[in-house]
Amino acid sequence: MRKHQHEKDPEVDPSCRLCDTDDLETPWHILTDCPRLGNRRNEIYRAYKTTGLGQIRKLAHFIECEPILRVMTFTT
Repeated sequence: MRKHQHEKDPEVDPSCRLCDTDDLETPWHILTDCPRLGNRRNEIYRAYKTTGLGQIRKLAHFIECEPILRVMTFTT
């Protein structure tokens, strides 16, 4: 994530690559706040029950989407 890269290299822009906001690219932003991923979040969270194993499945399916996989690489 760019925020963490920015801490090691101040020349890296810490802003989220997926949305047009100035929000920092952090795991929390990606999982809960990024507007670009809002539809995907809603699809996944409606598809599974909200407790136990269902929560783990939601997270696993959510992070498998292509934009998140791209963000999880270490390119700037």
